[in-house]
Amino acid sequence: SYSGGRHPVSHTPLGELFVLVFFGLVAVAGSHWLQRGAWSPNAWLAGIVVGLPAAAVLLVNNYRDLEDDLRSGRRTLAALIGRSNSRLAYAAMISLPFAVLPVLAWHGLQGALLGLLALPFAASLIRRLYRTAPGPQLNLLLAGGQLTPVASDVRGGVWKALARDGVAHRHGRGRRRSRRSRGLGAGSATPHQQDAGAGEECGTGAGETCTG
Repeated sequence: SYSGGRHPVSHTPLGELFVLVFFGLVAVAGSHWLQRGAWSPNAWLAGIVVGLPAAAVLLVNNYRDLEDDLRSGRRTLAALIGRSNSRLAYAAMISLPFAVLPVLAWHGLQGALLGLLALPFAASLIRRLYRTAPGPQLNLLLAGGQLTPVASDVRGGVWKALARDGVAHRHGRGRRRSRRSRGLGAGSATPHQQDAGAGEECGTGAGETCTG
């Protein structure tokens, strides 16, 4: 488990990866699969967009507690790579989702571009981490009010995009069913129906024959 058992994930450098996988990829792609009944590459990309900021929150938490973690033997990602590289990793986790949003838009999910509205807020979070001394002051980065604009704008853009993708999928299936229905509708008799009709017209009386 994450924090219990003999080998908790929280005592290893894998915590951020755990959050990305289960709070991003599995949560988003899994929910999309439950609603559509099919896997989608766009849903996996959207999972990255949602999961990376969540992993960044955990990284800041471990960055703040780095010295305490080292004394207690916890080898978190921040403890493993140090403060300087942790700041770079945080900047990457906050920034990379904005590189994925245009890819989703390029795949036809233009609603994902709404997530770019959060870019100024993300930049301010990165600047705050670089300018804030380690310690309780970093709690501001963990506060919900600081991360709410980023999370809401990014998630809003992603969910609007996936919703549009699902609607397009359903409309596509509806159009295919409609075409099949029209093909078998009135005026489009099957070969079996045509043969039966011909038999009824030809077999009307003794001695009569059908030609052509």
